[in-house]
Amino acid sequence: PDPLRKLPSKGKKILIYGGTSSFGSFATQYVAQSGYDAVTTTSPQHKDLVAKLGAVHVVDHTQSHDAVVKELVAQGPYEYVVDSISLKPTFAITTAVLAAQGGGKVYALLPPTDPDSVPKDVAISFGSWSAPLAEEKNAELLKWSFETYFTEAIAANKIVGLPSQKIDGGLDGLNKAVDVLFKGVSGLKVVVEP
Repeated sequence: PDPLRKLPSKGKKILIYGGTSSFGSFATQYVAQSGYDAVTTTSPQHKDLVAKLGAVHVVDHTQSHDAVVKELVAQGPYEYVVDSISLKPTFAITTAVLAAQGGGKVYALLPPTDPDSVPKDVAISFGSWSAPLAEEKNAELLKWSFETYFTEAIAANKIVGLPSQKIDGGLDGLNKAVDVLFKGVSGLKVVVEP
């Protein structure tokens, strides 16, 4: 996308499960800037935040599994489904959404913990968002991403980071930071200070 001008809508939707995770918040902004309609999930207290990031529809992930799946299916179909949380309960939701629309692929940050539970006609592809940029065939994309896109988007305030929660203690603070993450922190980036 060109962060300095709004692209016309492609009329296609991308589901980003976990819109207030660090990766999910960035993905929501990027997808919206690319002309796709971003549909995402978050808790009610962060609905306004993800809407400001560019989400066209926000689903409350604190509802029951069935309610979340039903609402996400109703908002589809999706060109792509991204699971930025990548845990067993979120895989159960994202794969159910794809199964309901006839199959497809979930793009995730981690592999599924229970691959046998993935519905037929649904695949999961996992890896770091930046891994494809390291491939030689994508050298120009890597250069554009860091020298043009990020530079211009950050300068124009078109990419905004989540507020941060700082934890002191350097390496000794890592356990506390992990505890915070496992409690389900949302809408914050946890930063360990030296």
